[in-house]
Amino acid sequence: MPEQSPDVGALDDQTTEAALMVPAQDDDSAKPVPGRAQVRKGRGAKRAPPIAPKLFRTEDDDTAPSVLALLEADNRYLKRLMMNKLREENEWMMSRLNRLPR
Repeated sequence: MPEQSPDVGALDDQTTEAALMVPAQDDDSAKPVPGRAQVRKGRGAKRAPPIAPKLFRTEDDDTAPSVLALLEADNRYLKRLMMNKLREENEWMMSRLNRLPR
């Protein structure tokens, strides 16, 4: 004789009715206590990472090295300009210091 399985739909209805019959209990822990600070819950949704400017976005991987090389060359040029400017300022300051009596 095959084993009969209980009607799943009837079980769901019975458990739902039983859950509804249980009286809800008051939970004092959910109520705020006067004079106490509220507890913060998390920081919210994470932000998406910033999108790179168009200058740094490339369509092909082949163009990335050329853009990088261009930026490095520009960086070297700017460093050279800065070194020259600082040398000139240093010379000017030294000349001012040498004018002071010792």
